Amino acid sequence: MRFSDVPKNPPLASYYLAAAGATFGWNERALHAAMLLPALLAVWGVYELARRLCSRPAIAVAIAVLSPAFIVSATTLMCDVLMLCLFVWAIVAWIDGVREGSQRSFFLSAVLILAAALTKYFAACLVPLLAVYAIVEWRGARLALLWLAVPVVGLFAFQVYTHALYGTGMISGAVSYAKDQTAANLNRAGCIF
Repeated sequence: MRFSDVPKNPPLASYYLAAAGATFGWNERALHAAMLLPALLAVWGVYELARRLCSRPAIAVAIAVLSPAFIVSATTLMCDVLMLCLFVWAIVAWIDGVREGSQRSFFLSAVLILAAALTKYFAACLVPLLAVYAIVEWRGARLALLWLAVPVVGLFAFQVYTHALYGTGMISGAVSYAKDQTAANLNRAGCIF
């Protein structure tokens, strides 16, 4: 089996861990310490997001940090917490862009969306979600929506690049795998359509 057929997540978390390993050593402590940084930044991001959206950001942070999913994920070397960190900061930057009309914030958000989606494909859901937020919250949203083309074009370029490199695009490969797994699970459960 070719290795390019194995990974179903994009490579950014792996590149982050490779840089950490090359810099601090290929041992468990160094790699876990490197993944602690995105966890701490995710907590700070949740605080900043909650500060913009509610009157008690500390409660929001406590709920997020004490959730079993965060506690377990923050102690692993998986891509989830890195994606969460980038995801939350992309939302914070987008909200700032909408509230202040800041092109710099929109640009930062677009880059963070792309980075989050290159960490875990799920983060691409930010494109429609933030588009709706901008439309609902701001009359000047049309121009801001152009920034959402950055992650879309970036993901398209990643698909084209990996297709040229491996003969199949990693995004379409992950989608195909998810469809096959869903169909197999439905068949096992007796839900044949």
